[in-house]
Amino acid sequence: MQIEMNRLREEAEASKFEMTNRVLQLEITAAEADEEKRRLVRVAAGATEKLAEVERSRREISSDEFDRLKANNASLAAAHQKQVCSSSTVVVVVMVVVVVVVVVLVVVVVVVVVVVVVRRSFLSSSPNSTSLRPLASNC
Repeated sequence: MQIEMNRLREEAEASKFEMTNRVLQLEITAAEADEEKRRLVRVAAGATEKLAEVERSRREISSDEFDRLKANNASLAAAHQKQVCSSSTVVVVVMVVVVVVVVVLVVVVVVVVVVVVVRRSFLSSSPNSTSLRPLASNC
């Protein structure tokens, strides 16, 4: 019975030793998990801070981009207005040239009509004049 008792005592001590080791291992694992949790919380806080910084930077870039686009739009509007004024000037000049050409053509037509009328009148008033007859026949 004493042998049995020693064997049971050794088994109980071995079981107690294994359980103690198991508890220590679980405590170590829990401590490691807790440390990993703290590390991940720090990483998450850093990532949140970086995200906020990126958002601020994006807004600044957007503001700079807006200012650049606004300046570009103003210069394009000025160039467009200059082109419109230039085009208007060209149109006015072309219209003046067309009017001048039409007036010149009208004057030429009037001069030709007057010349024809004067020639016919001259030829009809002096029937003996033969030097002008060949000219009149060409008309």
